[in-house]
Amino acid sequence: KGDQPAAFGVCAGCHGADGKGIKGVAPNIADYDEDLIVHVVKSGKEGAIGTMPAFHDRMTPVQMKALASYIKTIKSQGE
Repeated sequence: KGDQPAAFGVCAGCHGADGKGIKGVAPNIADYDEDLIVHVVKSGKEGAIGTMPAFHDRMTPVQMKALASYIKTIKSQGE
C-alpha cells in the first residue's frame, strides 16, 4: 500500500491499474499467488496473447518479491 512503484505504469499498461487484465492484451494477475508472480517476472512467459518479458536482469529477488506483494494489495484495495 502507499505509493505506486515507478514501474507501475509499465505493468498497468497491459494488466490494468487493478491488475485484472485488459482483454486481448494481458491476463488478470490480481488472482495470481506471489510465487507465480515472482516466477513470471523472473522468467517471462509465452502466452496466447503475446510474451511477458523476463526481468531477471533488471530486478533483484527482493524487488520481485516486493512487486508480487504489491500486486496482491491492489486486489484487496478494490474489494
